[in-house]
Amino acid sequence: MQKSATTSGDAWHRAVPTLRSAATTLREIKITDARALLSHLGDTELAPQSRPHTLADVQKFARVARERHRRGRLICLVIIPAGQKEPVGLIQLRPINASGSAAEFEVVIGHPFRDDGLFRAAVALMFQFAFGTLGVVRLEARPILAERQTRAAAGDKPARKSRLRVVKR
Repeated sequence: MQKSATTSGDAWHRAVPTLRSAATTLREIKITDARALLSHLGDTELAPQSRPHTLADVQKFARVARERHRRGRLICLVIIPAGQKEPVGLIQLRPINASGSAAEFEVVIGHPFRDDGLFRAAVALMFQFAFGTLGVVRLEARPILAERQTRAAAGDKPARKSRLRVVKR
C-alpha cells in the first residue's frame, strides 16, 4: 500500500485501486454489479430503509455512490471472495470531517458469506487502504443490522446508537 505523506481530503477524490488479499478482492462498485448484489443487499436482516428492493434500486445506488466518490464524499467498494467473480457485499467509507482524517464505514455481506472469515479479511484490507492510502487516523463503524438483531445482541435492552471507533496509533 502506498502511504500518504499527509492527511488530505484530496485523497478521497482519487481513483481507488483494486485491493487484494488471499481471501478477498475489493474494488470500486460498478453499475454492472447490481444484479449480483441485489440478492445480498436485499437481505431481510438489514433495516428496511437500508436495503434496495429492485435491480433499478441497486443500479441507482451504484450511480450515486460513484458520483459521491467524484465529489470526495464516499468510497464504495464491492467485496468479492477469492475464487469468485461476482460481489457478495460491499463496504462504504465516508469522510466525517473536512480533512478526511476521520471516517465512518459500514459493511454488508450476503448471509451465506458472513461466517467464513470474509468480513474480517475485507475489513482488514479496507483498514490498510483507509489508514495507509487515504490518511485516515480514526474510523467509526456504523451498524446497519435491523433493530431486532441489535436488540437481541444487546440482551433485548433498548437499542441505542453505537459506534465502534478504530484509531491509528
